[in-house]
Amino acid sequence: MNIPDTAMMLVENGANLFSTLRNGFPIICTVAARQNWTLVWRIIDFASASHPDLTPRLIRDLLEWDFEETYRVAHGQHDSIHFWSRVISKLGSPNFSFQDGKTLMHMTHGVRSARALIKLGFTKFKQTKGDLLEHIASLHDLPLFRFAITNGGDAHLHKHWGWRILGLLLRDLARISDVDNDRFWDIPEQISIDELKKEMEDLATKAYPELKIEVMARLRGMWRKAQGE
Repeated sequence: MNIPDTAMMLVENGANLFSTLRNGFPIICTVAARQNWTLVWRIIDFASASHPDLTPRLIRDLLEWDFEETYRVAHGQHDSIHFWSRVISKLGSPNFSFQDGKTLMHMTHGVRSARALIKLGFTKFKQTKGDLLEHIASLHDLPLFRFAITNGGDAHLHKHWGWRILGLLLRDLARISDVDNDRFWDIPEQISIDELKKEMEDLATKAYPELKIEVMARLRGMWRKAQGE
């Protein structure tokens, strides 16, 4: 029996695309986890042609799952452009937003995907909230963060988002133990919790303009081996 063709027959005859299996993952994610990306795209193509109103939900199920490592194993580490091109072709624009306001950039799980989206035309860095910049900061890539800042992502830094993002970065700083692999801050070793607490207290006394300079200065020590820098 040709299992992918049989699966498509079930889908085409009304099988619920949004049900979950025993592992709790949506069917589209389970198919991707089995490295059958041909079937993934067949399902998405069918949904796009037959139920276009359901396509964003189906794609979001896939994007919320950590798909990047699985896709990289199947297609190579430089194929993020291909993946996002397929996604964008079904959603209509690299600047597509889901109903809750999340963008495709919110759905990235790594620097390669974020850079691929930018190459494909993503420009929607200015949001009604600062959560997109927070997500980009969590990717620990200075050129990417700088690009987002200079293209509208700094709109909410003067609000509580500036402090929130700074807190995120300092927590990441405290957790880093391998400074030779994807290092974030240019320091010889992980700082202690006491040092982190003192750092937060010192930063809390600074005015916003001074704080912004301080943050950008610290970000210069981020990983400098990213592609494209």
